[in-house]
Amino acid sequence: MILFTAGAAALVYANFGTGALPLDYGAALLALGFTVTLAGQASSLALVRALRRRSVIVFAMAALMVLATCAGMVSAAAALSAVRGSGVWGVCVALCPAAQG
Repeated sequence: MILFTAGAAALVYANFGTGALPLDYGAALLALGFTVTLAGQASSLALVRALRRRSVIVFAMAALMVLATCAGMVSAAAALSAVRGSGVWGVCVALCPAAQG
């Protein structure tokens, strides 16, 4: 399922515009992606076999979700602090005449 999603996203990106993605750059990243995926799969399999517990995969996924959530919160806080002093919050008033009172 992840391969299908990634492939669809790559096709959309490649077809988005002519010359949007140089083929040599895309081929290098494809090779890097496969190599890192293979290394990650092999290392996680070795860890599961060494510990004899499949729960390592669940804990790894949970840790990644926590890291992604923290990164998202930092990004949202940075965006909100940038918007706070710029007066962008008043845009809704211009879009919604009924809210002007």
